[in-house]
Amino acid sequence: GTSASQKFRLPYPQARELMKLEFEEAVCLDTKSEFPTPFVAIKRNKYMHERQERVEQEEDGNKCQCIFVPGMEETACGAMSNCMLRDLFIECHRKRCPCGKYCLNQRLQRSQWAKCSIFKASNGRGWCLRTDEELSPGQLAVEYIGEVITGAEVERRTSGYAGKRHTYLLKLNQEEFVDSTRMANLARFINHCCEPNCEMQKWHVGPEQRVGLFAKYRIPAGSELTFDYDMEFYGSEDITCLCGAPKCRGTLGRPKEDPAVTAAKEATRQAAKQAAHKAARREQQAARSEERAKVGVQRGGVAKAKLKRAVEVRRARPAAR
Repeated sequence: GTSASQKFRLPYPQARELMKLEFEEAVCLDTKSEFPTPFVAIKRNKYMHERQERVEQEEDGNKCQCIFVPGMEETACGAMSNCMLRDLFIECHRKRCPCGKYCLNQRLQRSQWAKCSIFKASNGRGWCLRTDEELSPGQLAVEYIGEVITGAEVERRTSGYAGKRHTYLLKLNQEEFVDSTRMANLARFINHCCEPNCEMQKWHVGPEQRVGLFAKYRIPAGSELTFDYDMEFYGSEDITCLCGAPKCRGTLGRPKEDPAVTAAKEATRQAAKQAAHKAARREQQAARSEERAKVGVQRGGVAKAKLKRAVEVRRARPAAR
């Protein structure tokens, strides 16, 4: 059979040699090991279910319209090029983009990730991801990769992950999640921060939806990379946050509200909705009244004109005799 060293490839050779483990329940346990838990290193998402392919639109309105001007790199679908597809978080097709090899809107397809490495935090946050090169605002830091699974499979897996700290379930869309527990790249080590330096963006690349982590501002080389797990990581709302940010909210996800607070907010929302509805009805009634008044004035004006004309005609008759 396949040896452990062949089956699992850790981020660096030393860890791979020292942790020749088969994949068992221990892969998710917080063992406080000197080395990260093992995983299969992959470069693309691995779909674990049959999926309906998203039909790519061929209409001219959904094709890149950019024109590359030699010597002006940014015109080739760059951030300031007003590329329609880029603005819609859709990467250009590698064969159909008019800018060809100069296109700057194929970052996920070309795996244009920054050079990154991992390190172990000293405050109990475990392993972290850092950039080994300076990142400019909007630059792709890394793609979040793993097994793409359905919601039903999430429920099945989470029952096995219960009570274990190292799980990595990221919501991709309403039907799919990315699980980086067993198969992943270095992005699985990126930690949460309530005031992060990266933001997660979901892009359409051909028939697939993929997740990229992009720099929010200039990030110096050697800096830890973080993003906000809020509403994205499955089950993160119950995990205590250790980010240490000045505006730390206390949990990785949004804290659960007291039912009474939720009910009060809903009551306020419904009251505001009813008030807006009544205001709209008053405006409609006022508009109808104004319209009726205008019609009445118009009708009155027509009647007065007819009467005036009749009087003039009647007065003119004796003179005609």
